[in-house]
Amino acid sequence: MLPAGPLAVDPLAHVGVEVRVGPVDRAAAGVLVDERQDLVLLDGELPGSPIKDLIDELHSLNPAPKIIVMSSDLELGRLYLRDGADAFSSKSDQPDWLLTSLRRLSGPVKE
Repeated sequence: MLPAGPLAVDPLAHVGVEVRVGPVDRAAAGVLVDERQDLVLLDGELPGSPIKDLIDELHSLNPAPKIIVMSSDLELGRLYLRDGADAFSSKSDQPDWLLTSLRRLSGPVKE
C-alpha cells in the first residue's frame, strides 16, 4: 500500500498537475475535504458509507473538485454519474483512457 502524500513519479507532472495518494477507505476520506483537491479519483468499491455521501460532501466544497469514480462493475457507473460524479472509469479500461479523463478534468495546463 502506498503512503498518503505526493507520488514519487507523478504521471501528470508534465502538465502541471500534482497527483497524490489519498485514504484507502471512506472512513478516512475526510482528508479529501480538508485538503481541498482539484480532482479526486475514487474507488467505488471501498468499504464504508455509500459513495454518494462522499460525492455530496465533496460537491459541497467551494470550489468543488472534479470527481472520477472507478469500479469493476459497469452497471454502477451509471449510478455514480447520476449521484454526481463527473466521470466514470471501469477498472478494466485501458490506462490511457483514465489518463485522458484526468487530463480533461484537471483543467487548463498550469504554467
